Amino acid sequence: MKTLFSFVMLLGFACAATAQRSPDAVPWAKEIKDPVTSVFRGEMRVYRNKLIWAAEEMPAEKYSFRPPFQKISFADLMIQIVESNYEFCAVAGGIEAPQPQKLPGADGKDKLLPAVKASFDFCQSAFSKVHDRQLAEVVYFSREMMAERVGTLFGLIGNWADHYRLATVYFRLNGLTPPLTAGEEY
Repeated sequence: MKTLFSFVMLLGFACAATAQRSPDAVPWAKEIKDPVTSVFRGEMRVYRNKLIWAAEEMPAEKYSFRPPFQKISFADLMIQIVESNYEFCAVAGGIEAPQPQKLPGADGKDKLLPAVKASFDFCQSAFSKVHDRQLAEVVYFSREMMAERVGTLFGLIGNWADHYRLATVYFRLNGLTPPLTAGEEY
């Protein structure tokens, strides 16, 4: 317990010392207009690439695959990505989401892949309107549900991470190597 307490105290002192540096000590920090939202945009690009790659690499005949312990097929997972991207990115960006077409899971890869790409294009457009000074603003999902904008952005990243994790499970259960474990860069 003493070791943990000592570690936490040391970490706290290091953070305090770093925070007291002058802005000139970190010259690249002045070059980034919105450092926090820039990180979110970077994470969006990473997960966009991961999830689109997963959608592209999954064979069309495997889109209907549903593991026995899951309630959804791979196609349903792609539909969840599309729907949550439009909803969360619209709220985070403070813009109106277009009404996406209904995508039944039976449509398959040929309709779902373009829909996943379009939903990430929408997110990219929505994120371009978000700046650091807006992160503490309260945004509304509905009359009953609200959150701070920064919470919405964190929720999106968690959502994408969870969707990618699920996609890798679908790949492995089908005897396929998931994207990004095949040694390729994204």
